[in-house]
Amino acid sequence: MTVLGKFALATLAASSILLVSGPPAGAAVVTLAPSRDNSLFADGADRSCGIGPLFCGQTGGFGPRRVVIGFDLSGGIPPGSTITSVEVGITVEGTGPAAVPTDVYSLHRLNADWGEKASECGNGVGALAEAGDATWTHAKYNTNPWSQAGGDFQALASASVAMPTLGPVTFASQPGLVADVQSWLDLPCGNFGWILIGNEAVERNARELFSRESGFPPSLRIEFTPPPSPPPPPAVPDGVTGTPVLLSKLSADGADLGVAWDGALCSGSFGHHIVYGTSADFPASPLGPYGLAGSACAIGACSPYVWNGSPDPAILDPAKRLIWLLVLANDSATTEGSWGVNSLSQERDGPGLDGCSSQCGILDKSVTNTCGIGFQPR
Repeated sequence: MTVLGKFALATLAASSILLVSGPPAGAAVVTLAPSRDNSLFADGADRSCGIGPLFCGQTGGFGPRRVVIGFDLSGGIPPGSTITSVEVGITVEGTGPAAVPTDVYSLHRLNADWGEKASECGNGVGALAEAGDATWTHAKYNTNPWSQAGGDFQALASASVAMPTLGPVTFASQPGLVADVQSWLDLPCGNFGWILIGNEAVERNARELFSRESGFPPSLRIEFTPPPSPPPPPAVPDGVTGTPVLLSKLSADGADLGVAWDGALCSGSFGHHIVYGTSADFPASPLGPYGLAGSACAIGACSPYVWNGSPDPAILDPAKRLIWLLVLANDSATTEGSWGVNSLSQERDGPGLDGCSSQCGILDKSVTNTCGIGFQPR
């Protein structure tokens, strides 16, 4: 591949920055570097490149290469913000002999989580994948395969650009990019990033791109409108605001619920779980028997979570309340143990060795009522 000198790259990068206009009045802007990136090699199910350049496009007989890239939005944008503009920048370090500046490269939203480990390569052949690396066949080598070779992604591209043969390029803001970032902000559990796919119909047109470990990493520029100052948080019947689990009603019929938890108290290496019941099922005293209306297992590891649960039949009666029992468990080996203790040192027996739980009454026809009795890990 042909390599452009770093002085020239710096000059090109600086000239592109000068062309960026500021955000509109009342908006804010943040520019992020990737939190992870990796290359997928079609001719090597065990090849990856967690550290080193990125490779994308078609080679001369070894099959295509693709790039997966992710950005961590936490800490940079306040929850509840409205995304108004998204730009993705990358820099081409080298090209194949058949590359032309009209080659179209596209970003597609990924549908599955993937990994970047310490596999290090210096060329387009890649390196032996380490456990957890993304490869052509595996989202995380060699335990979590993609549902289809080459990555699990949305067929409709979020953005496209004519890729230069050298130097920086920007995917200008498009509705697909804005929608992707907005969804990741609203539901961080679904933030798997993008996959970059080049012109795979023409041989020897692949690009070598600077990765996040380089001096010219990819970038994500986001303009957003921060949310208005929130009202005071609702009171909870036991404990204080910020108890481990908080349940909120997102739709009037109770079919859509928001579940948020304190990651410092309820985090774990395994998926979390929800077990729920109704007011009639709630035990009269701690350690008493209980009945369950249903459960949702392995909902993922990050908060908040939007749950399409089964509403209590009593919701048809606006005079009644619902009692939901929630368990966020991080123990995959057993279902024995306690849900934890509340501020009165009362325990509830139930699934999960060391999770968090909450009970909540939600008044019918109200989408603003949030409540919870916090049961912390015992």
